Amino acid sequence: MSEKPSIIISSLKQKCPNCGKGNLFVNTNAYKYSTMADMHEKCSECGTSFTSKEPGFYWGAMYVSYALTSGFIFFNLCWLFYFFGWNLWALILPNALLMVLMAPLNFRISRALWLGMNLRYLNKDGKN
Repeated sequence: MSEKPSIIISSLKQKCPNCGKGNLFVNTNAYKYSTMADMHEKCSECGTSFTSKEPGFYWGAMYVSYALTSGFIFFNLCWLFYFFGWNLWALILPNALLMVLMAPLNFRISRALWLGMNLRYLNKDGKN
């Protein structure tokens, strides 16, 4: 019996949360905007379904994205404040730039985390 991979590690690698091997997304390049959200229907390695019968299932990933973004901004504000003091532009501009540049990765990681957290409820045995 194989051990399940960590949800966090498999989400950061954008791999199947059940086996940790199959790709979640069709195109591995997150910055190709035309296919950024295209996901495989099933894992190529273990057959786990990435789709849900619930309409709008991945809308829940917005909450994960909000939490990730808030934590990232707070962390950046802390270390930028440490180095630059209370300079408003030195605090806001780097964060705004990083959030814009990191948006596609944040989108994908949030979806992967949401799927990983809810996988046991989608498929009781991990497969269709």
